[in-house]
Amino acid sequence: MRWDWRDDAPPDAHERPGLGVLAQEVEAEFPELIEYGEDGFLKVEYDGLVPPLMLAVGELNARLEELGQRERSGVSDELPERLAAATQGEVRTELDPDQVEKVFPDLVVTNEEGEREVAYEGLVGLLIEAVRELDGRLSALEQES
Repeated sequence: MRWDWRDDAPPDAHERPGLGVLAQEVEAEFPELIEYGEDGFLKVEYDGLVPPLMLAVGELNARLEELGQRERSGVSDELPERLAAATQGEVRTELDPDQVEKVFPDLVVTNEEGEREVAYEGLVGLLIEAVRELDGRLSALEQES
């Protein structure tokens, strides 16, 4: 999901990309990744979503390759490859900003301490796109088989 930050959003929010997920949808699958803020809003622990989403992308991609009918379609083929490059083929809870920046430069930000970090909320949005795309393609191919 993409959005433009409201004027009354916290100042540090405007430094991050307006990409993310709906907290209510995350809560249904991963309630441990939801925090209730004092302001009453739900907050998502985005870095906790990265490992299961990366595993899902890998599993779906492997199933497509097994069918031996993988078709070319721009972003769909490129995104899993870019995700693999950004993670150096490893699934862990923290990503190296230097590696991520090589393939997703907009997802690396500088925090208040001046340290570079990955904007996980943006990466999660890309992972969800990849999972949906791969799942749709896989379902279509399985129906043809």
